[in-house]
Amino acid sequence: MSDAPPFSAFPAVLTCPWPWRKGAAAILGLALLAGCVAPKGGSGAMGFVGDDIRVSPPAGYCVNQAASSDSQTGAVILIGECSRKADVVPAVISITVGDEGSAEILKSGAKALSDYFTSPAGRAALARDGDPGSVAVRETALSGGALVMRMFDRQVGEYWRAVLGLRGRLVSVSVMAPETSSLSPEQSRALLGQTITAIRAANGSAVKAAGGAAP
Repeated sequence: MSDAPPFSAFPAVLTCPWPWRKGAAAILGLALLAGCVAPKGGSGAMGFVGDDIRVSPPAGYCVNQAASSDSQTGAVILIGECSRKADVVPAVISITVGDEGSAEILKSGAKALSDYFTSPAGRAALARDGDPGSVAVRETALSGGALVMRMFDRQVGEYWRAVLGLRGRLVSVSVMAPETSSLSPEQSRALLGQTITAIRAANGSAVKAAGGAAP
């Protein structure tokens, strides 16, 4: 039997990246552009949760410090394109970092995680309104030590999301379009992969062997 915590530990991390509701995404997109900050220093990374986790956005994207929140027990980091002139696809990247030890849930293994997220309880945890009918998980896969999910949300359409572990903390990453722009599922998936690669590199994290989402 797995010694991982119960799946009820997931919602506290998974629901944090949703500080807005439909109709506010356009405002958020403007706020992201207004407050985006390019990380200083050679590493191109910013520290969160007491500098335990470093976040380095993909090229052309910047952290919005004003729209993000940070504490010793967790963080919500919002990322957007650095400027309207940036040669990148407009997107809102949400990264949520859980408390110390929260990645223990990943010991359940990829299949158990996939089964959970496709269940009503798992979809309720992923939904912004807590309604499992609001979200459909259309595909799950293990990629680069992360569980990635192709999702459909009735408010924002199709997008990609991932959960992974870094330094013992559960990390959730989602990539979707601002309300005023479009983002294809292929673009969302590619940017999700770039974001995960950048985060792992910033934290010196190696990808573990397949079989479970690496904590």
